[in-house]
Amino acid sequence: MSKSETICDCCGKVFMRENKHLRQNRRHGNKNYCSQLCVTTGLYHGHKTEKEVTCSYCGKIYLKYIYKIKQNKTGKHFCCSACRGLYLSKQHDDRFIVRYRKKALKILPNHCSVCGYSVIDILEVHHKDGDRDNSGLDNLDILCPTHHKEYHHGIRQYI
Repeated sequence: MSKSETICDCCGKVFMRENKHLRQNRRHGNKNYCSQLCVTTGLYHGHKTEKEVTCSYCGKIYLKYIYKIKQNKTGKHFCCSACRGLYLSKQHDDRFIVRYRKKALKILPNHCSVCGYSVIDILEVHHKDGDRDNSGLDNLDILCPTHHKEYHHGIRQYI
């Protein structure tokens, strides 16, 4: 097997590598590393794993892992838990939540719409479209905690 000199894409060290491997890496767009340490460093630090985002409360620009950005369903990002708490308290104060729960329990049947569970202190109010600002009665549903979680995790869906 013939070998050629190549440069490590992580540390810059010159090392020998089989031509076959160099061609494969070039064809697949992979990098060349001289050691396992450089592989690990290159995979975790060589690729872009973070992205700049703006805090939805204070406007500060900070780095956040891309996988966490993709997991976020709301599109709101916060630089710290204090900003998140302040934002949420501003958007959805406790009085607002109590109002829609009271409204739903006053008008809708006081049992889980799936299984019939009826202990009022345990029952939860679910927003069918996922928007807590949309508190019309046609968007509210009374559920037990188990079925509420099933809707949030996509196990159950409204037809």
